[in-house]
Amino acid sequence: MHGRPVCTPTCLLLQGLSFTPKSSRTAPHPDIMARHADGGRLNLSVVGIAVSVVGVPMLLHVLRHDAHSERDSLTGSLGRDAFTVRVLDEQNRALRAGSSLAVALIDVDGLKAINDAHGHATGDRVLVAVADALRAGRRVDLVARWGGDEFVALLPDATPVEGMRRLQRTLLFLGQTIALEGRPPSFSAGVAKLEPKARFSTAIHAADKALYRAKRRGGACVLLAKSEPHGSELLPLPSNYVGSGPAR
Repeated sequence: MHGRPVCTPTCLLLQGLSFTPKSSRTAPHPDIMARHADGGRLNLSVVGIAVSVVGVPMLLHVLRHDAHSERDSLTGSLGRDAFTVRVLDEQNRALRAGSSLAVALIDVDGLKAINDAHGHATGDRVLVAVADALRAGRRVDLVARWGGDEFVALLPDATPVEGMRRLQRTLLFLGQTIALEGRPPSFSAGVAKLEPKARFSTAIHAADKALYRAKRRGGACVLLAKSEPHGSELLPLPSNYVGSGPAR
């Protein structure tokens, strides 16, 4: 936009100026493209509002965007569809750069039990805390809510082992952010390699199998897909840590 900063109707009234809306028209602007740091697009429109300021007709142009159009309304993470689009972008980038990609499927441990014992509001707090912890790492990492208690993360420029270690640190960090009667929430995760030319569904299937094994081991751990080296490595939790699942 050019010229002076645009004043809102409230701003004009506070300055003692009259504000008489005449008409408004909203249309997408073909030249505007914006994204969040994690790749989520901002749906921007230019709104033209014909007004009269102290009897002088003017046309105000303001930007309007739907901040949550591609995001989960509870956690602020990318939605499933927006994430899938970003995966294709990252695969193309990795193919050009010759870099690696890792994908992780994350499941919050014992969310149903938390909802039953503490209420759904507390369960929502746990989901938000997990999403915040997952996004607290590198800015290039993409995090999306995949289902009710599941998240998915795409880790550009990272091998599966590096992705596993990143999630291990996240799991420890999560235990320091929120506690439920002395029991910090936890998650289980499976990590797999995503080839630039492969179908994303293949990698997510491998990560899902690793996640299933992590759940069977009691939760609160991160495992690699069996095709990856060190696939049986577990998170070395502190001796006083009490996770959501049974002791291992």
